[in-house]
Amino acid sequence: MPTNRETFPIEVVGGLVTNLPPIQQGSKLPGSARRLVNFENSIKGGYRRINGFTKWDINIVPTVTSSSQVLGVGFFDGAVVAAREGKIYTSTGSGWTQIATGRTQTTKHRFTRFNFDGTRKIMGLDSSNYPYTWDGSSFVNVNGTTDVLACTHAVAFKDHMFYAKADLVTYSIPFDETDFTVANGSGNFRMPGDVTGMIVFRKRLFIFTEEEIKVLDGSSLSDFILTSVSEDVGCVSEDTIQEVAGDIAFLSADGVRLLGATDRIGDFSNALSSKSVQSDLTDFTSTYNQFSSVVIRGKSQYRVMGWVSGRDSTLTEGFIGTQAPPEGLKGNHQEHDFHWSVTKGIKSYSSDSVVYTGTEYVIFAGDTEYVYRLDNGDDFDGTAITSSYWTPYLTFNDPMLRKTMYKKSMYFGPEGDVTGSVNLNFDLNDSSKIQPPTITFSASGGGVVFGSGVFGTSTYRSAPSAIVDCLLVGSGFNVSLKFEFTASNEPFIIDTILVEHSTEDRR
Repeated sequence: MPTNRETFPIEVVGGLVTNLPPIQQGSKLPGSARRLVNFENSIKGGYRRINGFTKWDINIVPTVTSSSQVLGVGFFDGAVVAAREGKIYTSTGSGWTQIATGRTQTTKHRFTRFNFDGTRKIMGLDSSNYPYTWDGSSFVNVNGTTDVLACTHAVAFKDHMFYAKADLVTYSIPFDETDFTVANGSGNFRMPGDVTGMIVFRKRLFIFTEEEIKVLDGSSLSDFILTSVSEDVGCVSEDTIQEVAGDIAFLSADGVRLLGATDRIGDFSNALSSKSVQSDLTDFTSTYNQFSSVVIRGKSQYRVMGWVSGRDSTLTEGFIGTQAPPEGLKGNHQEHDFHWSVTKGIKSYSSDSVVYTGTEYVIFAGDTEYVYRLDNGDDFDGTAITSSYWTPYLTFNDPMLRKTMYKKSMYFGPEGDVTGSVNLNFDLNDSSKIQPPTITFSASGGGVVFGSGVFGTSTYRSAPSAIVDCLLVGSGFNVSLKFEFTASNEPFIIDTILVEHSTEDRR
């Protein structure tokens, strides 16, 4: 018997979008999200529920005062180096060993890794003391000049170590981070404002202040040249500068920007990569007064996480930016854009990420006494990950026609069981309209079981992904599907959604 039902396919792609009017977003970017919490834009396509975090060491970083926090973490040759209460510790995962003491520590502790002479080292600096190096057995204070006392940033560039202290940048002689003899190649220069970060990219040293970016070319005192990249855009938040997906990402006054460097000297685009979530990022930077960031290389992913004293970790937010597919998206997205989502429940004061012996390690410390490994495990150190995906208000190609909903088929790529619920919100969640009740569902390799929904059934088919079919009721001119997941499940990918509907009268 003929039917007037139609199937509307939704390719789940594009990430969080909050800068478009609801109907426009639903019409132009049906696969995007108006809420995307604790999901990441998968490089395989779709939205993937994120991994959680686990303790790096089940022992706390040692302390005398339990109220003191871990002020910095760095990863070095299979071990974590952590700073707390004037002491430096290291752990491979089974107990902390003290390697230094007697330091004055009140602010964030930062780390940088380098190798000048065949011996790998990690350097720590804390804006109060002289920097130090650790090679796994020897701890050395870098106290050759007071110009580096209480410095805040350091990075190795062209066999020199560069140190930033307020607006002063000092560099050592070649191949020796402790020697500052001018006759042997050391020197310094001043920036227009206090340095908020430094990073080496494509054999050039980029130096950031809150309002400017400069780049240093050359290889020694005789030919170093400092030129301007931008005089009205800078990095306003320290610890947000990262190299990701062949570019440099950083948090500026108006959002996350990509430096957009090309092979041509002096040619930069300063592309704003967060247009799709601009208002959200503005709220984010005004809510938090400290930030940390990491890059997850295997996912072409940049994460920036907020921290403010006293805020509950379950309410603490961050942003995940994943490099857009090569083909990009039409309309609201460009090829240089990230696709965005939000994290909630990860409170990071200091973080680090590195690839070591073929494995990527991402670590962080918040305001607890532990160090954690991020992007690891299925929950937040024993707490279930609550995640949300809300589609835009879908118009099914014509916002003036009423639609009646019949069925939803959702394609999952599960790594284990999937348990969740979905609500239908019609006509921009108009309070005068009757909104259908919640439908719950679960899926696993053994089948799909429909839960407590009053109207609907689910089936499982033998296929590369689990397919959840739910019967729907309700009608309206537009509809948003609100998916919520609260169970302690392994990650899963939401790949494609098919909505079966019929068109009725015109408005």
